Parts: sequence; C-alpha cells; structure tokens
Amino acid sequence: MIRNDMNYSLDVIIQIGGAINTFSKTEKKIAQFIMDKPSEALALSITDLAKTCNVSEATVFRFCKTLNLNGYQELRVELMKAISKRQNPEKLEDAAIEDRDSLQVLAKKVMHLQQEALERAYNALDFKALEKAITLIDRAEKVYFFGTGNSFLNAMIAKTQFMDVSHKFHVEQDIYAQAYAASLLPKGTAAVFFSYSGATQCTVEVAKLAKAAGAKIIAITRFIRSPLTEYCDVVIQCGVNEAPNQQGSLSVKVGTMYLLDIIFTDYIRRNQSAVTRNREISGHAVFDRIPTKTKKKKKEEP
Repeated sequence: MIRNDMNYSLDVIIQIGGAINTFSKTEKKIAQFIMDKPSEALALSITDLAKTCNVSEATVFRFCKTLNLNGYQELRVELMKAISKRQNPEKLEDAAIEDRDSLQVLAKKVMHLQQEALERAYNALDFKALEKAITLIDRAEKVYFFGTGNSFLNAMIAKTQFMDVSHKFHVEQDIYAQAYAASLLPKGTAAVFFSYSGATQCTVEVAKLAKAAGAKIIAITRFIRSPLTEYCDVVIQCGVNEAPNQQGSLSVKVGTMYLLDIIFTDYIRRNQSAVTRNREISGHAVFDRIPTKTKKKKKEEP
C-alpha cells in the first residue's frame, strides 16, 4: 500500500518508525535496519541493503514506493537529510546503562538519553498538526485528557499543568468513569488521548465513544497509524522509541512532556489576559490562607 501521508519536511527515520505497523513482514526488516543503523544503511547500495536485510531488491524498491518515494536514490537523499540533522544518530545506543557504571557515569548517560529524546521529539514535529491541535484545545468549551496505565500519568500531569489557567480542563481517573464521560461529551469538546502504542483496547474504546458523541479527538502517540488514530481528528507523533528497559520509558516520558509543554506554552500565549486573571484568582484562593495558618500556630506557641 502506497502511503500518501508521509511528510518529508520531517525526519524520514522518524516517519518510518511511526509507520512501521503498516509495513509488510519483509518491509519491516528494512525499516528496522534503517532505524537501528541509519549511517550504515546510507552507505549501502540497493543490492547490499537487500542482502543485509535478507530480502530481494524488488522488496527494497517496493518499500521505497510504499514510502511514496520514487526509488532507492530518493530514499538515500532523505536518509542523508535526516542524519545531517543529528549530530550523533547512534548516541542513544552508546548511552546504554550498564551495571558497572559509576553514579557519575550513570548521571551523564541519563542526561544524554534525555537530550536524545528531546531531539527526536523535535525532529518528528508536524507543525501543521500541532497548530491544529492547539487551536482545537483553545476553542473547545471543555477539554478532557484520557489515558490508561503509564499514559494515565501523562493525562494527570496535563490536567495539573492546565489547572490554574482555566476551569475547562478535566480528567477522569477510573476507566469506567472515562467511558461514561466520553459517551456524554458535547460537541465543542476536545478529547486528548495519551497512548504510546495507540493499541490499548480500553483507550481505543473510550476514543470511539468520544468520537461518536461528537468530540474532536487528539492523540499524542508514537505511531501515525494505529487503532486509536482511526478515530482521531489530529495525530501528534512523539518520535521517541520505547525500549523494554527503564531508560526507554524515561525517553518516552521526556518526549511526551516536551510536546505537552509546547501545547501548554502556546495556549498561554493565546490567552494571556484570561490566564493572568485566572492565576491571580486561584493564587489568592490558595496562598492567602497560608499566612493566616502560620500566624495561628505562632500564637499557640508558649
């Protein structure tokens, strides 16, 4: 199947990673090799790449066509552009944490992992999609954040972050409460879903309910195509890969929080007067009471 949604103003390596679930079994071999060793792939001819991936040259050519590219040379051009954006495309592998690492070395590697996550998240940004998502959130009468498992923590962080700038942001903790809320969302509501895979059944079912109710659906996810994105009006791709270890999870969290911070910052920029007023009101509601409690405690002291 030829893909028409590839955006080569973005990093082709990120684009391939985001679409990997849509490739055939043999195409996935090529895609995985390119993502794992982009510099090595760039140096290979079509014949050598086919041998390395244990596929035919025809499969490599079909892979290029699937990416909506004219051929292998165009793939190499896009790959060269992607690599040139990265000072060190292989440094995430070099930063693997080992048992023998000292605390100082571990700290430096964690820093590198976070830097790499931010770079990959930035390189994957589709600014048209991001602009559309922020506009939907800005214009919505209510905004609900959804997620399950680790992704629910992202939804809670989003709610906490927006809490003092507007009363229109909401989150439901229980999956059944999420389903109830989604089914009753009125038109004019934006529903933001956090899901790395886009394939978690509970999340997909809640998105289906929200879509049927008439809400605008936004997904912050790794993959362009997934069961979740079938119901989405906007997909914001987080271009960070998740590994089966702690540093992989950390990288995904960093990338997701980076995207959330962009959305939050631009929302504030669009609503400066209202945000300033709301922060003053909410700030007084909380902090005006603190000195009073402190004074009472001091009076009670002998």
